[in-house]
Amino acid sequence: MNKLLWRQFSKQVIRSKQLLVQRNNQQEIQDYFRQLKIQSAKQRKDFEDIALQLLSKEQDKCKAYFYFLEISSDITLKTLLQEIFTKAFLELNDFGNKQLALQKWQLIPLDFIEEYMKGFDIKPADIQDAQVKILTLLQNKKPLQAMKLIMIFKDQLNMSIFIDKFIQLDAVQDFSKVCITSPNLLKDFLIKLTQSDKRHHQKFATELIRKYNLKKEDYPQLIKIQNRQAIDRTYFPKIDEPYERVEERLQGYPYMLCHVIDKLLENNKVNEAYSVAVRQDLNDQYNLNGVLIENPLLKYDGFGITEQVCYQEDPSGFIQFSDFNIHEDQIQFIDSVEKLVLIKDIILNAQITGFDTEFCHYFDEFAIGGVAIMQISTETNVYIIDIFNLREKLELLQFLNNYFASNKIKIGHSVWNDFTVMAQNMNLDQTVEPKNIVDLTFLYNEVFPENKNNVSLANQVYQLFGKKLSKKECFSNWQRRPLRKCQLHYGAMDAYICIAVYLKLNELKQLDIVQLPQLQQQHQTQQKQKKIQQIYKGDHLRYDLQFQKIIDDKQNMKFLVDAMLKKLATFLRNLGIDAEYNEKNDHQTIEQQAIAEQRLIITRDKKLYEKPQLKAPCFLLSDNLNTEQQFDEILKELQFQIHEDKILSRCVKCNFDHVIQISPKTAQQYLDFKNNDSFGQIKVFWQCEKCLQVYWEGNQFKNSIQRFTKVAKNQDDDKQ
Repeated sequence: MNKLLWRQFSKQVIRSKQLLVQRNNQQEIQDYFRQLKIQSAKQRKDFEDIALQLLSKEQDKCKAYFYFLEISSDITLKTLLQEIFTKAFLELNDFGNKQLALQKWQLIPLDFIEEYMKGFDIKPADIQDAQVKILTLLQNKKPLQAMKLIMIFKDQLNMSIFIDKFIQLDAVQDFSKVCITSPNLLKDFLIKLTQSDKRHHQKFATELIRKYNLKKEDYPQLIKIQNRQAIDRTYFPKIDEPYERVEERLQGYPYMLCHVIDKLLENNKVNEAYSVAVRQDLNDQYNLNGVLIENPLLKYDGFGITEQVCYQEDPSGFIQFSDFNIHEDQIQFIDSVEKLVLIKDIILNAQITGFDTEFCHYFDEFAIGGVAIMQISTETNVYIIDIFNLREKLELLQFLNNYFASNKIKIGHSVWNDFTVMAQNMNLDQTVEPKNIVDLTFLYNEVFPENKNNVSLANQVYQLFGKKLSKKECFSNWQRRPLRKCQLHYGAMDAYICIAVYLKLNELKQLDIVQLPQLQQQHQTQQKQKKIQQIYKGDHLRYDLQFQKIIDDKQNMKFLVDAMLKKLATFLRNLGIDAEYNEKNDHQTIEQQAIAEQRLIITRDKKLYEKPQLKAPCFLLSDNLNTEQQFDEILKELQFQIHEDKILSRCVKCNFDHVIQISPKTAQQYLDFKNNDSFGQIKVFWQCEKCLQVYWEGNQFKNSIQRFTKVAKNQDDDKQ
């Protein structure tokens, strides 16, 4: 529409009162609206002036306002026009016709609804059909707009009827904001979330349960899901691996054993499934037939390595107590205060001890595992202390505080994590500084400085003794009582081998045992200072300085969005920003992808952000932000560049940056033209060359252009 016609029509509309109110001129106004193009701030300002003049000349401004809202309802620029007329009407401050305002409230743009209600003195209770309007918005996949109304009318709504819709629309973070004000609603919401088959919904439910200190027992479905996922992750990385250890570990947990049977059946392991079902008295549920296969972990036991005792493997390739002339009677299980009193002085007076711990293995994400047993070895004896059952005993607490505070040398492998968990789990005296703890990794590097990447305990044992260290019992059930003899052998060996490795290293290079703790402390201090110098970490942003260029590239910054932030990934892609989406929720996978593709991770996962060994650049979002607020927070911190010419240039579905124009004939191969008449009126389509997703210029496209252009302009305004 040329400028002359614009001016002529504007004057005609402003001067003609009849044109505004008579229905026989509605078509003329609608035709004008259809041709209208508002593509710049100046054009918008011009039309805002026109709208204000149109309404100000009317005696019944309220009636005229609703007239313009109604006739613009099927116009491409509907949202923008209604926003402009609403802004003009509110500016005129004419709120006399409350009855009409109540009748027409659903026409009001939601961003202005509160100001509108305040102007007409409309109370939320005065509006009876808010629930219907909200359900309509959800039906039309507009959860953010629905949330605006929910926050206004929440006191008079039946919130429970919205839960399923918000979960289906993947808008759970938005809906959670209203749920937290009502314990019953929050519980209903969490139960529905745990029933979702989407992993990130389950993870979000877990976050909320933790955050608000809720009882995990109220959400049994979530616990079952977490148990099953943990079983799959821990015991079934490869279905061809022996199933025996998972059966041994899960004795006494029938519903978890049922999951194991189901997994075996899924992979055509019928005889194995039948065997577990029969042994665990679960075959009444399955009625399976097959050949009974023994579980050697349950059938055989003895003081020795599991490979030999249970699987009849040749033991000559494994390190054993017989190699050190240690016998079974030199291994003691300390499961009472009386036994602890008898041996505590022996341990505290030993010049050198080796120590290790085994943890309680739980399968839900709420359980605090803690230490099940602690093994302490002298050069001639090993003592296995039943931490699981003695942890409440004052005598045990006093002994452990004395042990770690003593000046005697204590040798272990990767011991600081064990000590930290024990200190937290058992409430050890935090004022007592653990003394003279020496890590075998440090000792090994002192003797073999050229082998710094080969320091696992198993590798050290193999290099020093030419034999393997048995690891079959690593994932055993360390809470069970009594422990199997194979478990006792395994646990005792993990402590004694620390002494044996030290003695062997000392043969190769005379180690000053008195000076070792001090040397190790100096080494740790140097490494810590070096690490601090290499890592930048703020409240929201952290990165290893080797990835500084990722942070500095403001023109072409690339992001990796985690599984909880899919809507943010879509938002960024609409702006033409390179944003990949990782749905696996696995820290290692996310970091590897970020480093390989030189991307900045965006997450709400505080565990990932605080992970000490994380090197990939990472941005931690604040809680309880909607998508646009999340974007604003990132932009404020990073100050990266948005290019207006790249808006909607990237495939929203797959993130590919090459979208080509195709003909309507080609588009018919991918779209259902028969059941959508509007496709026939569209002349231009675009298609992603990678995933073949088709796009076209409809109302949604135009609204998106306006929305994201506005976002880009706001960025430029903020910089000025």
